[in-house]
Amino acid sequence: MLTVLMLAFGGALALKAFEERQFSDTTTLIQQQREADALAGHVRAELMSSRAKLEGLLLSGASLESIRRGVPFDAVAEREPPTGVWAQLAENDSVRVFAKDPEGRWVSGIKRRAKVIMEPLAGRSFYLVAAGNTPENTRFETVNLERTAVACAPVADAGVAACVSRPAPLFGLGDLNRIVIYGLLIAAPLLAVIGLVGVIGRLQREKAEIEKKIPTQAAVEQASWTAFEVPGVIGLWRWTPKSQLLTVGTEAGALVGAARHGDMSLDEFTSMIADDDRRRVRDAFENPSSSQISAAFQG
Repeated sequence: MLTVLMLAFGGALALKAFEERQFSDTTTLIQQQREADALAGHVRAELMSSRAKLEGLLLSGASLESIRRGVPFDAVAEREPPTGVWAQLAENDSVRVFAKDPEGRWVSGIKRRAKVIMEPLAGRSFYLVAAGNTPENTRFETVNLERTAVACAPVADAGVAACVSRPAPLFGLGDLNRIVIYGLLIAAPLLAVIGLVGVIGRLQREKAEIEKKIPTQAAVEQASWTAFEVPGVIGLWRWTPKSQLLTVGTEAGALVGAARHGDMSLDEFTSMIADDDRRRVRDAFENPSSSQISAAFQG
């Protein structure tokens, strides 16, 4: 029963630890998504600023080279955007921004990723992906037992999404703390029970030792009659209650006028005693007391 109770208690603590780990993971993913949303907002602001400068230069009739230096862009070219977007992911980890001049001509400018997104901190990684390749949900990715939390957020009205990733170890300091705490919670009652069982066992052993030293009633009677040996001038007398035999020495047999000495039954012995004393002698042997023993053989 004790084992079952400890297993149930340990199982409950394990479920609690699992629940806390799930809560911690959920909190991590929520925070990751918020960071991705913030990064997407920052990227949108940078791209909108570049697009506004591009449109202003186009309205002034600036050349492509002037636009490249004025915004600035890494490269500028005449190019139409995909339907419904004003920015898209370009080659070489860059972003392309589109704008139209008053004559209806589309011009695009390219900026490297490093000029669009901020520098990551605390082990995080920032990167851009095409909007169509954006994962649907914030998630954990595990490669070679190394887990990473990943979240992406689309840049509004653009074919670009901003993503944030950071390490999320499978076993961290928080998990170690939970193991230590719950291990102590299990060990404390277990050690108390073990100590209690040890005390109970010790008390039982002490009780058994004491009981061994207490003589039983049969042992008391045997000791009383064994001690009742009178080796005086009247010889040896010994009564054994267990076998119901009386041992009479030579002198003792001669004293009572017995035809023989040695072991004899109580009936045989009392048959040699006068009728008036026979019952008293028989009762003295069958129900002995210390006073009767003393009185019967002191003379």
